Amino acid sequence: MLQKFKQFPVPLQKQILIRAGFAAAFLLLTVLCVIFLRDWSAILVSILITGFCVIQSLWLFYIADNQKYIVINGICCDMTVTPIKRRVKAILLRTTVDNNEVFVRVMLRNRLKKFPPGAQMSVYVSENTLMHEKDGAQQLYGYLAVACE
Repeated sequence: MLQKFKQFPVPLQKQILIRAGFAAAFLLLTVLCVIFLRDWSAILVSILITGFCVIQSLWLFYIADNQKYIVINGICCDMTVTPIKRRVKAILLRTTVDNNEVFVRVMLRNRLKKFPPGAQMSVYVSENTLMHEKDGAQQLYGYLAVACE
């Protein structure tokens, strides 16, 4: 199992480890609630969150193991930032599909560091993720991982 994990792309490995880390943290919280609080509502919430994180990490491991993901490689053309905190909200990638230039707008849900326009990026997407066309670009709302190279 560890050999399979080492063969996954680094961004997917990172996401699996983050989700498994959250599961371990909430498992520790569950144990602490059992020992110190003995409050069943806190224990139940901790168990539910632990189970959710475990299921997410196993689901991502399954997708990576069976190669049920697509990698969209492209060059970042534009970034949309939030007005107040100036966080990156969306990126516009220029990529080619069958020798045709295609623009893909990725709506980000995680915080990404700002990077210079023209940076090479990879977006890991599940095979069954839907894309919609809007303003001449494909809109992508769900993804597994993003890597800036």
